[in-house]
Amino acid sequence: MIAATCLLVMRRAVDEELIRICADEQSFSRGRVYFAEGRVIDPSFTDRSATAVVDGSSDYRVRLDLTHNWILGSCSCRQSAFCKHCVAVALAWRAQADCVLLPERPAPTDDERLRAHLVSRDHDWLAAELLRAAEDDPLLRARLEVAAGAAEEDVLDLAEFHQALTLSTFMLDEYPDEPEEAEEWEEAMKEILEEVTRMAEAGFNVSAIRLTEFTIDLLIEHDERYRVTSALRLAQRVHEAACVDGHPDPQALADRLVSQTLAARLFDKALPAYARALGVTGLAKYRELVEDARAGLDQTHDPELRAAITSMMERLAEYEAGPDRLIESLADAEPSRRQIQRIAEMLASESRTDEALRWIDRGLASLDPENTDKFGDRSFMVELRVLAAKTLVAAGKRRRAVEFFWPAFLARPLPEMFRLLAETAGDHWPRWRETALIRLREHLARSTEDNGFDMLVDILLSEQDIEGAWQAVRGGGVSLHRRLEVVMVSGTRYPVEAYPVLVEAAQCAIAGEEPRHYKRAARLLTEAQLLARACGHAETFAHVMAELRAEHEGKFGLPVELDKAHLP
Repeated sequence: MIAATCLLVMRRAVDEELIRICADEQSFSRGRVYFAEGRVIDPSFTDRSATAVVDGSSDYRVRLDLTHNWILGSCSCRQSAFCKHCVAVALAWRAQADCVLLPERPAPTDDERLRAHLVSRDHDWLAAELLRAAEDDPLLRARLEVAAGAAEEDVLDLAEFHQALTLSTFMLDEYPDEPEEAEEWEEAMKEILEEVTRMAEAGFNVSAIRLTEFTIDLLIEHDERYRVTSALRLAQRVHEAACVDGHPDPQALADRLVSQTLAARLFDKALPAYARALGVTGLAKYRELVEDARAGLDQTHDPELRAAITSMMERLAEYEAGPDRLIESLADAEPSRRQIQRIAEMLASESRTDEALRWIDRGLASLDPENTDKFGDRSFMVELRVLAAKTLVAAGKRRRAVEFFWPAFLARPLPEMFRLLAETAGDHWPRWRETALIRLREHLARSTEDNGFDMLVDILLSEQDIEGAWQAVRGGGVSLHRRLEVVMVSGTRYPVEAYPVLVEAAQCAIAGEEPRHYKRAARLLTEAQLLARACGHAETFAHVMAELRAEHEGKFGLPVELDKAHLP
């Protein structure tokens, strides 16, 4: 009867497709494994909401609520808006109820009408509604408590953030060479910093500043690693935005900006972004500290430190006097390449497009066309052409921007350049994409690095080109880690090719010989079993499992995890 009703009512049913849309592909794939393993316990389902506990590395509490077009998920793991635990509960909800329908779309209410309604309600009703909303929104609760007179530091518990950040650095130290662990670490850091951003947007800039400074201090110890460097840049952007509205102590901020530039080359481009936060007092202190650093420049032999100090000096001069002062100071001297680039950047930032392009052309003309393969020349050329492209895009001249950028891409056909080319092309991208992919494939084919085509897979996945990613995998030269990522993203699209990859990844996990590795292997094999069944290879998979159990029968703990997952 319920199923028949689903066909008659013009409301969407909660199905696998909708759950997949709500989650990212990796969360969906892992959540489906959790559901298949029976990890959803103590469920409570109604026609509009669901709560349950998911048995993972610990017990995670999940709540799902239906809107007219979406499933809202919240989980105590705090990994993402709709994590693998939410997926598992959604699949269990769908399985237990024959048909779960999204509620009807509410009649639209404009802001003025809604405000008039709220003004007409009594205070007790409004208070009750706010308190109910605050139960699921800690930041709203904190804002209400501050409005009621509480101090920000009393209503926001930063200890939990400190603990999560500190534990993340331990994880980085413990698993420095495992790409999947490093990737999970980076995603966890992004989640934490996104929450800090939401904290700042809610008005808690002081707490956001403290947390980002704590994060930066922790990460500086590991900044030689690419993923840590990426997280540091994100933390800097969050810190910058929070400082603009958070009004930190200006002299302390100036000291931090300069000292961390000298120690770790972090904030050499602080101006003009931090100028408003520094104010008159902070800028005076910043100028004093930069001049002190400049006084010791002749005794500094570290080229990176010299470049950082020079960058601070130039940006301070630019902020206080503008690009014309720097150009005037170079009237009697031939500017260096770095000075040419800096002048072009300053002119571009003031939307003086034609002047910026003239300086860029001057820099390009200084290059020796017979030595374009020299690393320094090639890097300078690429940087100038990227700057020209960005300047032209800002001026609304995309076609010319792509023509300027194209030689830079040919000189350095790497994933980040591919993405920049796509951003530069805008609506013209379909014209250029296939040619750019051909050039990138040619470059990777010439590469002597193992798994060189991982970069191509990264690009195609970032563009949601799952078919292209599979073609790249079939072509070879792709690491197991990237092949597994393609499998997780593509779901059940190519089960015959996908389940052997999962088996291979499980074998690698088993080689780790630790309980956590055995648990991971069991999860991978459960997913492999689902795919094998989907393509009619259940018997083949059972044979693979028999061989795997025989090969590793002496490994204590592995059979327990395999049996717990109900694997053959």
